[in-house]
Amino acid sequence: MLELILIRHGETEGNRKRIYQGWTDTKLNEKGLRQAERLALRLRDKELDYIYSSPLERALATALAVNRYHGLDIKKVDNIKEIHFGDWENMSRQQLEELYPDYMKKWRKDYSDFTAPGGESLEAAYSRINWWLEKLIKNNRKGSILIASHAGAIRAMVSGLVGRGVEGHWNYIISNCSITTINVFDGFPVLAGLNDVSHLKDL
Repeated sequence: MLELILIRHGETEGNRKRIYQGWTDTKLNEKGLRQAERLALRLRDKELDYIYSSPLERALATALAVNRYHGLDIKKVDNIKEIHFGDWENMSRQQLEELYPDYMKKWRKDYSDFTAPGGESLEAAYSRINWWLEKLIKNNRKGSILIASHAGAIRAMVSGLVGRGVEGHWNYIISNCSITTINVFDGFPVLAGLNDVSHLKDL
């Protein structure tokens, strides 16, 4: 069996302010650093074969926190970066509604194929992310692999693997420093745990 452990990065100021960060390279805030350490302690005794991470600072810092107890080579992967929001990055939903009302109407009408100015569509991001994930599964039939990424990317992975496709993207809550687990049996993926944040209860 292959076990995929999907972790979202800790909190950033962008998360706290509820802005679209996308490919903007933001750092963990103080709460995010505490969350990452809690996550690291939770996974301290977990046997891991590989660690893959988005190269963006917030994901990589979270992966590095976990790796203090494992000492593996972290493999940075561009394909598992967040959805690219282009000109919308570093803006809140309220700002976008005020500045781009026509675009927002189009997004609500066709969220999967809509592309923010200078960014990528959800369909494009979904394909980018799951192309890499399918290749990873094909090349690894057993073991435990940790993947440090972002909410949008993890939603795409989960929806892709459990057969919901891009249409199911928004059906999953992925919180900061949560753990989502997918077990793959001879190529067949099973969602074993979703958005586990029990290690963060008192933060």
